[in-house]
Amino acid sequence: MEIVTKRLMLRELRESDLESVAALYSDAVFQRYEGELQSKDEIAQGFQAVLELARQEPRERYILAVTIPPDDSLCGYIDLKERNRSIREWGIGWGIHPALWGRGYAAEAARAVLRFTFEELKAHRVMAACHADNLASVRVMEKLGMKFEARRRAVRWLNEQWWDGLEYAILEWDPQQYNFPIY
Repeated sequence: MEIVTKRLMLRELRESDLESVAALYSDAVFQRYEGELQSKDEIAQGFQAVLELARQEPRERYILAVTIPPDDSLCGYIDLKERNRSIREWGIGWGIHPALWGRGYAAEAARAVLRFTFEELKAHRVMAACHADNLASVRVMEKLGMKFEARRRAVRWLNEQWWDGLEYAILEWDPQQYNFPIY
């Protein structure tokens, strides 16, 4: 699967992406709100399982590499996971290399995946969650037209303490209701 936007290409993960994925998940800045740093061996084990997800039928999860053409190197990812089939609910998440933060890549990639989710997968609802202090992710969710739904107390264990999480969601796709371009 490939999705092309104005500035990005989203594609299936490949074996050759392991080094880039390992660099992200072993980067303290990238992992600041998400979890403990992982060793390359831990990342490699999980990576093989992620590659298998693309072979599922029906597919319940899409983890796509974010690239900036003409370079085909992974500079981030988008994660889309079916949460509740009976209500057609999906969850979305993203991560972009810290050197590229602030350029709108996360919102652009997520917007394209939202379009796919609503138009192709016929989702009713897509939700996203983040660490309560992750204001950059909050801004991305708001740019996408997601609405704040909840602050969940003490749901993230990080750096030996509990942290709150925020949840946002967007309902069935209506491009007319959002004031951003759909690629």
